[in-house]
Amino acid sequence: MSFVYIVGLVYICSNVSFAACFRMDPETCYNLEIRIIAYNTRSKWFSFSKVVDADTTNFKDLVDEIQDKYPPGYGDLVKLFYYAADTKSNIEVTTDQELLDMFAKHVSSKICFLSIAYYPASVEPPT
Repeated sequence: MSFVYIVGLVYICSNVSFAACFRMDPETCYNLEIRIIAYNTRSKWFSFSKVVDADTTNFKDLVDEIQDKYPPGYGDLVKLFYYAADTKSNIEVTTDQELLDMFAKHVSSKICFLSIAYYPASVEPPT
């Protein structure tokens, strides 16, 4: 039988011990201000914050993590947008490269404003 004891950030098993310390590089760390826009909510949108490392974040994992924590309705489609202050528009993100472009545009502020839209297939997607 194996036992696990948690002491701070060090996990000690019956025969193995290792340190699990995760730190983000301040140069590549971004605060994502995310709002979820959905038709089946009580209000127009719901917002939360998430801190990510631009070097280790990819598009699919980011969207999957948001959907796992805040699941869409059955059959709903999902689209991710970010607000570009220079053009004053929401730009859709669909690939890892577009996600990196978003981080590059916000390198000075380190804050990205994202909108994730959950919508049924029978309805026109938000823009």
